[in-house]
Amino acid sequence: MFSATFPKIARDLAKDHLAHDHVRIRVGRAGSSHSNISQEIVFVTPSQKRKALEDLLLATPPARTIIFVNSKRVADE
Repeated sequence: MFSATFPKIARDLAKDHLAHDHVRIRVGRAGSSHSNISQEIVFVTPSQKRKALEDLLLATPPARTIIFVNSKRVADE
């Protein structure tokens, strides 16, 4: 899991599912995020991720959006 902001619900989810020796890097105050930022957790299988992202983007009005991925190759795609 990776999140630029990590609200309590996401931290609890990570605690339940990450390995006990996971690495956590904290910058700033834990669990804080700007009031203009909303986060939602959507459970999908790995094969459904791209379609779920496309559906989400098409279902909302155009806006500035940041999408985090795990590699430059995936960012290029």
